[in-house]
Amino acid sequence: MQGQIDSLKTDLATKDQELKSAQQAAANAQAAADRANAAASAQNQAVVENATAVNTLQTTVTDLKGNQASLATTSPTRRPA
Repeated sequence: MQGQIDSLKTDLATKDQELKSAQQAAANAQAAADRANAAASAQNQAVVENATAVNTLQTTVTDLKGNQASLATTSPTRRPA
């Protein structure tokens, strides 16, 4: 009878250790997923910021082209003397 009790205690201790290992693996996986999510969020923010910068530059170039065209049509042409 004592042998069965000791065997059950050993089995229970083994299962407890397996459970702790599984819980630690799950916690590690969750931490890795959280880090990946944070990295993806930062990357997304960088993409948004870059898109905004590109739009701003495109608008500036368009404005400069318009100003250049306006100046070309309103400025008199100078001829050398």
